[in-house]
Amino acid sequence: GISLSYLEQLFSLLRKHDLVRGVRGPGGGYRLKDSPDNISIASIIKAINPEHSNTVNHDKTDDAVWNRFSNKLTDYLDTVTLGSLIDEAKSSHNDNHNDDIDLEELANYYRQN
Repeated sequence: GISLSYLEQLFSLLRKHDLVRGVRGPGGGYRLKDSPDNISIASIIKAINPEHSNTVNHDKTDDAVWNRFSNKLTDYLDTVTLGSLIDEAKSSHNDNHNDDIDLEELANYYRQN
């Protein structure tokens, strides 16, 4: 599993980037600050994996290729939302008839909170 200290670091970064808010008290923890439909996967990745250096040596082909790939991947992930992944998981869940997790209830919970 994931250690508690690592999760705390991740949520600290997500909170710093206004993606989640802390909730105190019994049943507390973290809640999304916005609807999953308004949170892009790129924004989550940028929050938990900040770029350390944007310096690219365009004379080096591998640097230039990697930079272009990274930019295109980020552009694509800006179009994918947390909500779309939840919807996709619900659809897949319905196709597989797996009753371990009620994804409809989970999606509604995150959309309301």
